[in-house]
Amino acid sequence: MKPQFTTDLNEQGKRVESTFAIKFKKPPIDYKNKGKTGKWFEIRLADKKGEITAKYWGKDENLTNDLYNSLKEGSVIYISGIIQEYPHRSGIFSISVDGETEVLRNCKPDEYDEEDFVSSTSKNIDQMLSDIKRILLTVNESHLNMLFDLFLNDNEFVKSFSESPAAMYYHQNYKGGLLEHTLNCCVA
Repeated sequence: MKPQFTTDLNEQGKRVESTFAIKFKKPPIDYKNKGKTGKWFEIRLADKKGEITAKYWGKDENLTNDLYNSLKEGSVIYISGIIQEYPHRSGIFSISVDGETEVLRNCKPDEYDEEDFVSSTSKNIDQMLSDIKRILLTVNESHLNMLFDLFLNDNEFVKSFSESPAAMYYHQNYKGGLLEHTLNCCVA
């Protein structure tokens, strides 16, 4: 399990050292701050518990552009940085990464667990599947029963159906969400 989730990152000045998936990124732009110049870019990060923005501050333009180009949406990165709250006392937190002293890099597949990035239903998937099967046994229509048998006897379909989300964004958009939604419709 990863050491820090997005929900843990809500304290100004807290050190971050963890892995996150990239949702999207914004192109590098020039900055000048307190005598320092360079390029910075923003990426939106996520895990199974939420999202947070990270800002990478690079001094070397070529290295910053190379790093930015190496980062792909959907890939997992390791990041070390400091939590910043901006505006002050707003409750809006981001990760600030100083390109000279901190790390932002792509991860290899053996450096993270996919389960840290996928939300799942809080309900028991096997129990929900059993409940749906029990409900389908009450149907007294031969053609529908043949259709149900085709679905339920296809182990690959049942596995995929049981693990799929019901939607991309809003309701039951997590592993097991489609099964949970279907059961809710059956008992409604």
